[in-house]
Amino acid sequence: MYDAGAIEQFVGALYWSTVTTTTVGYGDITQTNPFELLFVFFIMVFGVAFLVTYLGDLSTLFSEMTQSSKAQQDKINMIHDLDQKFSIGSDLVDKLTNYFEQNVAAMDASSAGDISYLLEILPAAMKIELSQFLNRQALETIRFLQERPDSFYLNYLEKFRPVRFDKGDIICEKGKKPREVFVNFGGCMLNVTTNRIFPVGSLIGQDDILFNRDRQHTYIA
Repeated sequence: MYDAGAIEQFVGALYWSTVTTTTVGYGDITQTNPFELLFVFFIMVFGVAFLVTYLGDLSTLFSEMTQSSKAQQDKINMIHDLDQKFSIGSDLVDKLTNYFEQNVAAMDASSAGDISYLLEILPAAMKIELSQFLNRQALETIRFLQERPDSFYLNYLEKFRPVRFDKGDIICEKGKKPREVFVNFGGCMLNVTTNRIFPVGSLIGQDDILFNRDRQHTYIA
């Protein structure tokens, strides 16, 4: 190399630096001319680049598999937490677990503890079953809610919200705009206008919404 021309020295230096940088090593068979040096140079560069890319993709794949497995386990744990909170029963727990095992990305882990969010993302059949279980007291108490088509339970049961009134509290007031229907789960409701008492299982306020009118009566607990 000392007596070689400038181009041959440059190729030799390029080859030497590449062999050293890539840690490939010289091996038992060495190159004898600049063309062989250049050929080996490109083989090393592209070979190392390919290997690095392949290992990077493989590492990413393993990382995603690990994260997916952890996310799935977190969601299953949250379902069991829901069971402890709402007592949804082992049968529903198994169905929910099976569903989310087959649909790993279906649940947002940050919202999984919210039952209203869960009702939004579930398929219709499971949504109806879960809604009926969570509102079983209302279904057993109120005749109006019994033996309804599945479409009724699908669209309306999830809209139920528990509200507590103490004795003497105004439930709804005459002249106000109606925004909800009230269902009596316990105690009695008094129509102040007619002095009529509504026992457990009664509905009030539905006529005002159906006829799109202001409240016609005042009710108190």
